[in-house]
Amino acid sequence: MAQHETTTTALGLGELGIENGCKVFHNLTYEQLADHEKKYNEGTFVANGTFAVDTGKFTGRSPKDKFIVKQEPSQDNVWWGSINQPTTPEVFDALYAKPPSTSAPWTACTCSTATAV
Repeated sequence: MAQHETTTTALGLGELGIENGCKVFHNLTYEQLADHEKKYNEGTFVANGTFAVDTGKFTGRSPKDKFIVKQEPSQDNVWWGSINQPTTPEVFDALYAKPPSTSAPWTACTCSTATAV
């Protein structure tokens, strides 16, 4: 199977501070994604060929997973609360320095628009 396999360097992710040169699966076809899902036991194919995943209690992105570094200029311009939760520069630096997991990330070039393109 021909995969769209590349590296963080080739994708230019260094501009975002991701410079480790690790393998990345980029813009995979549906069939390639399905093969990866099956290979990594992410779910199962059901009778009609659809791939089903049991997310358990995690049904989507939680607003409570959003943190913003509370420092100038954000500290006086963000509506702080249960959704926009503050964190410190030290916590951000520690997370930013943490190496990525051992599995290769999947990326895709996507766009969304309110008007026909």
